[in-house]
Amino acid sequence: MKRKLLTLLFAFVSLLPISAQTKIAYNDDFTVTVDKEVLSVYSVPVDRVANGKHNVEKSSFVTLTETQGNKIVRVHYNKGLIHKVRIRPSSYNIPFIQKDSATIEFTLTRPMNISVEINDDIYHNLHIFKVPEISMSKTKNAVSFDKYKTLDKKAKAKVKTLFFTAGYHEIEGNFMDVESGMTVIINKGAWVQGGLRVIGKHDVKIIGAGVLRPKDRGYGVEITSSNNVLVQGIVSTQVPTGGSHDVEIKDVKIVSHYGWGDGFNVFASSNVLIDDCFARNSDDCQTVYATRLGHIGSARNITVQNCIFWADVAHPIFIGLHGAASYKKDVVSRNLPLAQNADEIAIKSDTIENLVYRNIDILEEREMQIDYQGCMAINCGDNNIVQNVLFDNIRIEPINCGMLFNIRVSHNKKYCEAPGKAVNNITFKNITYSSGKESNSIIEGWSVERPVKDVIFDNLVIDGKRICDTMPDKPGWYKTADFARIMLGNHVNNVTFK
Repeated sequence: MKRKLLTLLFAFVSLLPISAQTKIAYNDDFTVTVDKEVLSVYSVPVDRVANGKHNVEKSSFVTLTETQGNKIVRVHYNKGLIHKVRIRPSSYNIPFIQKDSATIEFTLTRPMNISVEINDDIYHNLHIFKVPEISMSKTKNAVSFDKYKTLDKKAKAKVKTLFFTAGYHEIEGNFMDVESGMTVIINKGAWVQGGLRVIGKHDVKIIGAGVLRPKDRGYGVEITSSNNVLVQGIVSTQVPTGGSHDVEIKDVKIVSHYGWGDGFNVFASSNVLIDDCFARNSDDCQTVYATRLGHIGSARNITVQNCIFWADVAHPIFIGLHGAASYKKDVVSRNLPLAQNADEIAIKSDTIENLVYRNIDILEEREMQIDYQGCMAINCGDNNIVQNVLFDNIRIEPINCGMLFNIRVSHNKKYCEAPGKAVNNITFKNITYSSGKESNSIIEGWSVERPVKDVIFDNLVIDGKRICDTMPDKPGWYKTADFARIMLGNHVNNVTFK
């Protein structure tokens, strides 16, 4: 059976042009069939940190079109015998059958993003990514990328729909600007080496089922000073949003392996939706900051929902560190243009508010530096105010190195010119965790004038036990936070467990 499956796979690959065969990154750790159809198994680098150093490992992924009905998935492990299998997120409760010593089979009852891990190897696992079904037949006046490259600047400006066909494509200079009113479609089977930039634009769509990865490192899609932008369906690296509003990022799968490989950054933006996404990153998976990287102002009305986060380094979710106090230092160090009112900007307080994180699975946090630990972290610096944040229905799997909660008003002198001003009105609702190798969590203010206050834990469940102020077995002289291994530091007011 193994030989037959490999023969079918090689036959498929042989249909591609020689240039595509040599430039598209495949991985032969697994052979994957879905309803007896052999899928292309791609290679994707991930980050394994050891002794403070980044080590690149080659993981695998396949893409599976989102269609209705059950899908029977068969995974053959080509590296040896299978002794242990884990399919995550664990909350999906996907049963499997071991067909032989190196093959498993399971059924997907709906489209989903999952990780198949053999023998506890999380760095050479198989990611199965769902991708939307894109029909080019309904798209009028669309121009292929091959044709687009031959057009002059005036003709390119008239193109409203650009598409990448299946196969390998290379963007000259590694990045391409997308114009206002443009739709870019990356079809399934397309492997695009390069990134797309949406800078100072509006009404842009980047959609598809293919792969978009810059050479070596960099943003897959950059959204800067833009509005009414949709990114949907693709597999990529980093997708930051800065100085923008009315942005939707849906069903996007991102993996990074290099230093500073943050996933879905949000800087000084408003009305941003990140929905149904998967992020495995070599830095923070999802962040919300204020003034940063030349983007100026507050951040508000950010919703992150139905996502899976896997932090090989740093935080799955991180809020609040950067703001206006560090504007001049940050801009000058990066050789960015300095605003005429730079001094006025630097003395303002930015506000990060009205954030919702809902229905999220956190698969991992692995960070040795205690300052940068926290599956759900708010480190408020640079005179920022962070307020009105809801974490609802968050499931955290056993983490290897990190902590659950890191809520502080702090002054991180490496990045900030001042401590934050306040963290107010933070709610953790329906949070579940099964113990791993986590450190104690922390909630701490900076001073009487710069406190953390009004933090609510509503139905926090750790190892099946609900942590609340009215627990019958809690001695009266204990803090409820002790049962959640949360240290309540100074300048913290009104923390309740319900």
